[in-house]
Amino acid sequence: MTHRNIKAYQRALVLVQDIRKSTQRVGLDHPTLDQIIRSSLSITANIAEGAGRQGAKERAHFYNIARASVLETYSHFEVIAPERKVDPQKLSRWMLELEELSKMLFGLMRRQMECLPNRNADKPMG
Repeated sequence: MTHRNIKAYQRALVLVQDIRKSTQRVGLDHPTLDQIIRSSLSITANIAEGAGRQGAKERAHFYNIARASVLETYSHFEVIAPERKVDPQKLSRWMLELEELSKMLFGLMRRQMECLPNRNADKPMG
C-alpha cells in the first residue's frame, strides 16, 4: 500500500499545507512557529514512512509516532489559542481535524497489530 492511498495521509497533507500557508505571517515567535511546522510535518512524514515498512509491527510503530505528532501539534495550538494571532475559527477547525486524525491513526495502528500472530494463543488460561 502506498502512503498516498491512506485516507489519514490525504487529510493530514491538506491540513499541513493549510497550517504552513496560514501561519506564515501571523506574528508568532519563530521558535513556536518552527515547532508547529515541524510537528505537523512529522504527521505526514511518519504516515508515509510507516506505509513503506514491510512488517505490521513497524508500520504500527510509525503510525503511533504520527499520532504523537498529531497530539504535539494539538498542544501547540492550545498554547497559542489565547494569543488570537491565528484566526480562532481556523484554529478550531484544525484542532477538530487533528482529533479525527488521531482516531484514524489509532485505527491504522490497531489494524496493523491485528495482523501480528497471537503470541498468547498457546499459553494456558489461568
